[in-house]
Amino acid sequence: MSVDETTYTLYELNEYVRRVLLLNFEEPLWIQCELSQVRESRGHFYLELIQQNDEDKAPIAQASGIIWSNHYRQLARLHGYHTLEQILSPGAGLRIKIKVDFHERYGYKLIVEDLDPDFTLGQNALKKQRTIEQLALEGRLEKNAGITLPFVLQRLAVLSSPEAAGYKDFVHQLSDNPLGYRFQITLFPTAVQGERTETEICAQLRHIAKRKREFDAALILRGGGSRTDLMAFDSYAIAKAISDMPLPVITGIGHEIDTSIADLVAHTAVKTPTAAAAFVLEHNEYFEANLLEMQRQINRLANQYHQLAQLRLNQLTEQIRWTAREQIRTALRELEQMAEEIPQLAHRLLQNHKRQLDFFQRQLQALDPAHILRRGFSITTYKGKAVLNAADLPKGAQIHTRFYRGTASSTIEKTQDDER
Repeated sequence: MSVDETTYTLYELNEYVRRVLLLNFEEPLWIQCELSQVRESRGHFYLELIQQNDEDKAPIAQASGIIWSNHYRQLARLHGYHTLEQILSPGAGLRIKIKVDFHERYGYKLIVEDLDPDFTLGQNALKKQRTIEQLALEGRLEKNAGITLPFVLQRLAVLSSPEAAGYKDFVHQLSDNPLGYRFQITLFPTAVQGERTETEICAQLRHIAKRKREFDAALILRGGGSRTDLMAFDSYAIAKAISDMPLPVITGIGHEIDTSIADLVAHTAVKTPTAAAAFVLEHNEYFEANLLEMQRQINRLANQYHQLAQLRLNQLTEQIRWTAREQIRTALRELEQMAEEIPQLAHRLLQNHKRQLDFFQRQLQALDPAHILRRGFSITTYKGKAVLNAADLPKGAQIHTRFYRGTASSTIEKTQDDER
C-alpha cells in the first residue's frame, strides 16, 4: 500500500456523505415509492420504502423512512386519522414529501413531512382495476352471485367489529323489526379497517365456510368512513375468499359513493349495515307475501272449485228432478194407456179362451164313445177292459158288448185272427 494514499475514518466518510447530501438536498422534495412495511413505536412510524421493477416486480431501490410523532399528529389533523391509517398500509403506493437525512452513526433515512392522499388513491384505483381484471379472468366476479338465496334469511353469520356502530344498528334494526321476525345472529369479530382487516376477514370467512350448514348467509358490515377506509375491501385475498364462499355473502360496508371490490364479488351489495338489515327484512317479507298470495290463490281456487261443484250439483239435481218427472209422466201415460187397454185385452183374452174351450169341447164330443156308438160302432169288454185283439179272448170267455142303445153278453166259442 502506498504511503501517499489518504485514509479516512468511518466517521469522516459518513460526515462527508452527510455534507454532500445536505449540499444537494437542502430543501424537502417529493418522491414516489411503495410502502413495504410499517411499524409504530411511541407514536413514531417507521417505514420501509421500496421501488419495484415493472417487469418482474423485483426491488430496485430501498430506503427507510420515519414520521415523527409530532409530524404524524399534524398530518392526521390535515388529512384525517382514518385516511392516514389507510394510506400507511403495506402495499400502498405513496407520494411523500421527505427531507433527506444522514447521521454519522445511524446512517441514511428519509424524514416524512407530508404525503399526497390523492396520489395513493390514484395508485389504488389502478391496482383496483388490475385486481378486477384478474378476478374477471378467473371467473370470480359472478361466482358468489350464482348461489341461490334461501327463501328465508334467518341464521346470519356477521363479520364486523363488535364495537362498530354499524353492527349495533344492524342488530337493533333486526331485533326490533315491526314484522315480528326472529333472527339468529352470530358475530365473527374482525377488524374492518387497518392492516389486520384482510387477514382477519379471510380467516373468519374460512371459519364460516366450515360451518356452512349452520347459516343461511354471511354479511360483512362496517360503519361509514372516508374513501380511503375502503382500501382494505379492494383486497384480492378478500375478494377471492368471498367468491369461494359456499354461502351467499351480503356486504354493507358503509360508503354511499364508491363500490369496493368486495361489493363486486359479493352476492348482494348494499351501502350500509342498516341497508343490509332492510334487505334481509324485505327478502323475508317478500317470501311471506308470496306465501300469503299463494294462500289467497289456493282459497280463491278452492272457492271457485266449490262454486263450480255446487253449480254442477245444482245442475245435476235439476237434471235428476226433470228426469224423474219425465219418467213419472211417461210411467203415468203408460199406466193410463194400460188402463185403457186392459179391458180390451181381457175381452180379447176371454174370447180366445172361449174359442179354445169351444174347440176342445168339440174335440171331446168327437171323441165321446156315445157319439161313436151312435154311428153304429160297439165296444166289447172282457173283465172290464176293452178288447182290441180277438186272440186275447180265451174260449168260453164271457164278454160284454155295448151298443148305442143297450148291451149284450156273449160266450166265446171260437176266435179268428184278422190277417190285416
